[in-house]
Amino acid sequence: MVLQWLMYRRQAKIMAHQAHEMTQQRVTMHGQLDEMEAQTTILNDSVAAANKSANAALLNAQALIDSERAWIMVDVETRPPGVTQSTNAQPNQRFTMIDVKVICSNEGNTVAWITEKRSFFGIITNGLPHEFTHLRCTVFQREPEALAPGGTTEINVHSLAAGYRGDGGNLIVFYGFVKYRDIFNQDRETRFGYLVNIDNRLERIPDYPEYDKNI
Repeated sequence: MVLQWLMYRRQAKIMAHQAHEMTQQRVTMHGQLDEMEAQTTILNDSVAAANKSANAALLNAQALIDSERAWIMVDVETRPPGVTQSTNAQPNQRFTMIDVKVICSNEGNTVAWITEKRSFFGIITNGLPHEFTHLRCTVFQREPEALAPGGTTEINVHSLAAGYRGDGGNLIVFYGFVKYRDIFNQDRETRFGYLVNIDNRLERIPDYPEYDKNI
């Protein structure tokens, strides 16, 4: 009996020692996990700081480019005879004509290379889409043209549209875009949009920002 009791006691000590070691291991593991979590937090903070720095550098670079690049602005003015209609009364032979000059000015600090000019003139019957569409626009200048800072250039455009005002539509529009390249070798685009009011005068299309935009 004494021998058996001694064996039980020895086993109990061994189990107690093993339990103590397991407890120490758990403490060590918890410490390691806490350290890993702290390192992960530090790493996440470092990544966030790096991203913030990169975004700030990108914004600064873009601001520098915007301050130095070319900015082409477009204005359109009527020229004689302005907006006119054909004299034929037959419905399939009614036309509305417009004569305008398209004026481009470089309001940036460096030269621009204009590569293309396009426009659309027509009588809208189903409402003007808010999203700008290039599909209807036809070329009125494709010859390359350099425009220095502060410089202006203009070109006369004659366009014809089928129908009269009131023949299924009351909105007469003239819109388009000018493509150019800046010194940073970036392709740019300036859009313009006008409507012909009841007095046959041009005015910017209101509430359609996609038709008055620099890209």
